[in-house]
Amino acid sequence: MPEVVSPEPPGFRDAPRPEKSASGLAANSTLPADPRMAAPPADTGVPLRAGEVLEYSANVSELNNVASLRLQVAGRGNFLGKSTWHLQAFAHTQNPLRMVFELDDQFDSYSDAATWRVCSMRCT
Repeated sequence: MPEVVSPEPPGFRDAPRPEKSASGLAANSTLPADPRMAAPPADTGVPLRAGEVLEYSANVSELNNVASLRLQVAGRGNFLGKSTWHLQAFAHTQNPLRMVFELDDQFDSYSDAATWRVCSMRCT
C-alpha cells in the first residue's frame, strides 16, 4: 500500500532558521509579537534530524518479521505557538500474517520539542 503524505495542519509553520552575523555568531534579535513565529528553544539534545528515517521489524513469540514500522522525522516547526517535531509513522503487517491480521496504518505526531508531549496526532 503506498504511503500518503498529508499536508501540514493549520497552525504548523517551519521553524525559523537562525540568522548568522558576519562573525558567524547568531544575530541578536527581539522576540516577535506573534508567539507562533517565535524561534524554537535550545536543542534538548535529542539526536533527530529532519529527513531521518528509522526502520523497525516486529517479532511475536517465535515469529520473526511480523510487521514493519517506519518512523520518519518530517521536520521541526512551530505548532500553535510551540516548538514541535513532526514525526510520521507507517506500520504494515508482513506476509503471510496479513491473511490473519492486515495492518496498513499511518499517523502523524506533533510533539513538543522540549517535553516530547504530543501536541496533536492524526491517523489515516
